[in-house]
Amino acid sequence: MRTSMTADALRTVEKCLGPAAERVVPFTRREAKLIAFRGAVHEPKPQSLDPIRLLFVCRTPAVLSPMAEGLARESYKQLNISVQSAGLSAIPVDRRAVEAMAEVGIDIGQTPATNVRDLDLGSFEIVVSLGVHKLGLEHGKMAVAWDIPEFTRVTEATGRLRLRQVRDALSARVRALGAILTATNRA
Repeated sequence: MRTSMTADALRTVEKCLGPAAERVVPFTRREAKLIAFRGAVHEPKPQSLDPIRLLFVCRTPAVLSPMAEGLARESYKQLNISVQSAGLSAIPVDRRAVEAMAEVGIDIGQTPATNVRDLDLGSFEIVVSLGVHKLGLEHGKMAVAWDIPEFTRVTEATGRLRLRQVRDALSARVRALGAILTATNRA
């Protein structure tokens, strides 16, 4: 059963992403195998009223995790998924990240600066780490690691281009995760 769900999820991702699938599918294949392997999806689960709780974590919640949260909120509007972001320290969202997201019509300016230590990680079903490892999740929780380089040490001129690249990389992964959760009846 796991194999067929993974295959269905991959077909859905490839259909959803179209031409971009060639760049994302190798990543997605690993993600789908991880989801099936971790035991989060064995049999289709009936829809419950409680949303799936999803957390994005990065080193500082200034760029990556608020961008991922904003993209997920926009992409998952029709899904039963609650999204939050946090960092290893509590730093306000970088104004350049707010500007990059505004270019695609997403406002992350009011995203709260949340320290992951202030959250109960056990309350989240899925934790996506953006360059952070070993979060100490409980057994049975799904952890996904996305290798997105941290946005640091850039000039004002190179920062805009770099943020657009980060935003687009996160967007593809957020859509792929949503497609996998939908195809496996998780959302």
